[in-house]
Amino acid sequence: MKKAGVCVLLLFVLFVGSLQARTWHYGKTLTYEGKFLEKKTEGGEEKVYIRQDSDGKKLRLKWKLLSEEDRAFVQQQTQTTRAVEKGQEKAMGVVPKEKLETPGRKFAFLVAVSDYGRNAMPLSCTVNDIEAIRKELLKIGFEDSNITLLKSGPDFAFLPTKRNIERLFANMLTRVKDGDWVIVYLSGHGVEIKGKKGSFFCPPDVDIDDLENTTVSIDGMMEQLSESPASFRWVIVDACRNDPNNPSKGLFAGKATQAKSLTAVANPPKNVVLLQSCEPGKFSFEGGVGKAENIKNGFFTYSLLEAISSKKADVNNDGEVTFLELMNYVQNRTNELAFINYGKSQKPNFTGGNITDFVFLRDDKFAIAKKLAQEAETLIEKNKFKDAKAKIDEALKLAPDNNQYQLQAKLIERALNGEQKGQSGSTAGDRMVKTVDGIEYAFRWCPPGKFMMGSPNDESGRDSDEGPQHEVTLSKGFWMLETEVTQAMWQSVIGSNPSSFIGDNLPVENVSWDDCQEFCKKLSDKIEMKISLPTEAQWEYACRAGSTTRY
Repeated sequence: MKKAGVCVLLLFVLFVGSLQARTWHYGKTLTYEGKFLEKKTEGGEEKVYIRQDSDGKKLRLKWKLLSEEDRAFVQQQTQTTRAVEKGQEKAMGVVPKEKLETPGRKFAFLVAVSDYGRNAMPLSCTVNDIEAIRKELLKIGFEDSNITLLKSGPDFAFLPTKRNIERLFANMLTRVKDGDWVIVYLSGHGVEIKGKKGSFFCPPDVDIDDLENTTVSIDGMMEQLSESPASFRWVIVDACRNDPNNPSKGLFAGKATQAKSLTAVANPPKNVVLLQSCEPGKFSFEGGVGKAENIKNGFFTYSLLEAISSKKADVNNDGEVTFLELMNYVQNRTNELAFINYGKSQKPNFTGGNITDFVFLRDDKFAIAKKLAQEAETLIEKNKFKDAKAKIDEALKLAPDNNQYQLQAKLIERALNGEQKGQSGSTAGDRMVKTVDGIEYAFRWCPPGKFMMGSPNDESGRDSDEGPQHEVTLSKGFWMLETEVTQAMWQSVIGSNPSSFIGDNLPVENVSWDDCQEFCKKLSDKIEMKISLPTEAQWEYACRAGSTTRY
């Protein structure tokens, strides 16, 4: 059989398939439940993409039709992302990721003050925050004997007094050796003292009239940590608790004092990483009231706990959460919670010297799950959907929160349901039309069958690569696009047109195999089908359409 002289892109469909969340108000009457993915400009018009919560479908929404609240939310998300990508990594001097396979011991020094007596309103979430952090640290390899926990409560020996904080912190550092990790977490009120350089943490025995002698120097703690032999030094400060709009409920409660509430901790030593719960001059929000009554932590700590416990920070689904992935997730998620519940911004801020991005969390089961998912993908390509389902089910047992595997399982289930219900073409040439972004994709059904592939030796004009002629059996039917992929199709999916001969209905050209793979992947998301290029046998079988002649 002679092959066409122009290389064009055709598609076939293996099976029908389908691919977390705020309410989006669109136009005058429409609402959608979905998660924000990205905002970009297409054809001179701003668009917002979301992933629907109900069915996982990706939707493209026009910016101008979104409500003011939705547009404000998107702006905050994109601004936070740009800050992370452009500002924070630069400030930290990040170098390529290094996998620390055998870190030393892991130490944690956790301090929470909830009760300041008459000096301030109690802080409802600090103790919950620290206790929850301790539980998660134990789960990821910290030993209980290496965690120092000071908190407001009945246990006097471990009250977070100035004396206890300074004495026990120094004692812990004497045990730290080269290669160890140290995490310091301070949760409570913080102040800046007039005439004194640096930032200060307020213990419960703070004297408002003598702050200089009754507070703990955060800068001093960071200097001590800097001089320790630890290989990883991380200080977390959640102490910006005074609402600038309501000073009567803050630390000073209207009292005259030579200090002001903590707005930001100064840059730490170069070998210490500092994470603060909000930007300079901003306020750290707590849960437990109003819309956030079900959140029993401060928004900042809640986001950090979520990132560690559920591994949601693993954005690329590789079974590993690097330190920067963790930071990026906490920043975005904290700001999201503040906006959803209070309509305000809270963006955690992290600074430090030169650090190496390293693997902070690793899921040891992930490598096995990944191999099973790859085996499932191979079985899908062979239309062995039952075997593929068994493989992907095993993978999900090992990695139940992996979105990619969940999607793969849905696709396989849809394929199996389609087989059981006979959801395919009934006769050769049956037509199926799908509309994506206003563009129709018309497919024709190619039923299972046999044919002689190649051409006989005596056929006129035959090329040497057309033989030897042999019988091929296709045990599964498939849908084939009835035209080449047009430039309009390509433009709507990829966002550009590489063709030399321009025309919406002309076939796209000047595309590589890799380009085509990207097109198929993106179209699969949009069209709710598994899209791929046809095999050589499927291509010739469809083109012959039962014929045995030269053309």
